[in-house]
Amino acid sequence: IVAFLIADENLKLDFPSFEEFTLDNGINVLIAEHHEQPAVFFNIRIDIGGLDVPFGKEGLNEVVFDLLKKGTEKYTADELSEIIDATGGSISTTSKLEYSTIKAQFLKEDIDLGLNLIAEILFKPTFPENEYKLAIKQYKEGVKTWYSDPGSVANAHANKLLYGDSPLGNQQTQNSLKSLSLNDVVTFYKSIIPSKLTLVAIGDFKSENIKVLIASLFGS
Repeated sequence: IVAFLIADENLKLDFPSFEEFTLDNGINVLIAEHHEQPAVFFNIRIDIGGLDVPFGKEGLNEVVFDLLKKGTEKYTADELSEIIDATGGSISTTSKLEYSTIKAQFLKEDIDLGLNLIAEILFKPTFPENEYKLAIKQYKEGVKTWYSDPGSVANAHANKLLYGDSPLGNQQTQNSLKSLSLNDVVTFYKSIIPSKLTLVAIGDFKSENIKVLIASLFGS
């Protein structure tokens, strides 16, 4: 296959050209029309992650981004899940060491609803206490599973030797999760500011229409 690709000089991968602009509040936006499928894909990158977590609070960033979908000012976790499932679309959140993301995809006909849901999750989470307690319990179970794998434990010790007491060397543990509080979650969430956000949208839409929608939902 590789030889075929190299040999075919006429083979080209056509990527759509992106239009880039910045909202009044500092959010960077890139959009590109792509009409081959009746769908739209969104990726919001947030320049905050595990490197920004206080010492001894390892895992906080992951808990925060998991909880974004667990209740907002308008919807409970179950209501959000039902609405998203009804469209056939998806919204996922994740947080890594250097950055975090919110990824979503919806059919063309659900662009307005999809963007409204993303904005609701990003800007209006309520962090219900019951969902927080459930998340902590699940993460603690995950740590137990992780520690049962010799390879994972060996990697953790290697990172500790290489990087010491730093975000790269410290591992999420039962103790770090036990040290967390709902106040920690809210405080970390408040460190997400517009200038740290980049929103990318690609799909079957008209640029002039989606620019207005993005500005109205994300620009304040």
